[in-house]
Amino acid sequence: MDRGSVLTLEAKAREALKHGDIPAAAAVARSMISADEAQPAGYFLLGIAAAEAGQIAKAVPLLEAAVERGPEAEHLAQLAKLLILLRRDGEAAEAAQRAMALAPRDARTFDTIGCIFTRLGDHEGAVPPFQSAVAAEPDNIDYRYNLAAAAGFTGRVGEALAHYEAIISADPGNARAHYALAIASRQTLESNHVPRLKAALSGAVKPGDALRIHYALAKELEDIGDGESFLHLSTANDEHKRSLRYDFAQDQAIFDAIENLFSEQLHSLRPAPGCSEETPIFVVGMPRTGTTLVDRILSSHPDVGSAGELQAMPLAVKRLAATSSRNVIDRETIMASGDIDPVKIGDAYLAQAGHHRHEGAARFTDKLPANFLYIGHIARALPHAK
Repeated sequence: MDRGSVLTLEAKAREALKHGDIPAAAAVARSMISADEAQPAGYFLLGIAAAEAGQIAKAVPLLEAAVERGPEAEHLAQLAKLLILLRRDGEAAEAAQRAMALAPRDARTFDTIGCIFTRLGDHEGAVPPFQSAVAAEPDNIDYRYNLAAAAGFTGRVGEALAHYEAIISADPGNARAHYALAIASRQTLESNHVPRLKAALSGAVKPGDALRIHYALAKELEDIGDGESFLHLSTANDEHKRSLRYDFAQDQAIFDAIENLFSEQLHSLRPAPGCSEETPIFVVGMPRTGTTLVDRILSSHPDVGSAGELQAMPLAVKRLAATSSRNVIDRETIMASGDIDPVKIGDAYLAQAGHHRHEGAARFTDKLPANFLYIGHIARALPHAK
């Protein structure tokens, strides 16, 4: 198949994917593979079609086949994106780094690479690809929002605020940017966004927009000492609770199971010599209680690096418990976890966390607040951790 025919078929498959016609895209991709098995494009597009259909495990080998036939930045970036979904963080990091090294030509690939680095906790590394994405498509609000978030996370607060303001100038009702601006700094009576937020609230039409703006108003009104803050907070919390379909009985069952395992059944648990590793520092607690501040204080020490909010401990316990439920934590998983060798939990945690550690730091912080649910396992699996 000549180069022109390949490009025509590739454009046809991409157009089908753009319009959600997955069967058509897959059919074209298969014809490309049949015509020339040595070309990567057919495998890539067939893999993307599989991913769009929710078949991630099927999509990954196809994207790997595309990369094997000649690595391209776009192919590696999309492979990294799928590997992240499968929690294969180390492989995802390698693929994203290779994609960046190949100097992508399109904004979407730059943005995808930035999102991978963000998911891996490398916020500093995410800034350059996000900057490149915005430089290539300055009017793309989603790309600019990602850059703003990365800038804020890495201490470039002024830059982040400027990007959020640019987003609101282009899209006055953008609830994500309104909320980000509200929480980025403390507001004052002389300088706040309350009138603009109220105007945005009155025009909110998209699902979830009013929720975010209510939270933004609650934050800014609290900053300036206005009691109306509670009204917006209560309204937002009620809506959020409905959208989550929160059921207190589920939390009650989880806490009862933890108490049962680590008090009533403690004598029957597997002996716990645990791992000798002492590098992790766990910062735990309920959300909004200062865990981020503690993490920043600790990670300002030259020997300590912040790994962010890792899912490593919940995933280690879930995988080793091997329960069939879709929930990462539930009563069944907690009770099954008592039979796991604590050393295996520690080793599994360290293997997963290792993909998020910064080189050169002797210790690292894991500031996932919900790790308070796993303190019993942490104490047994990593007894030398802080």
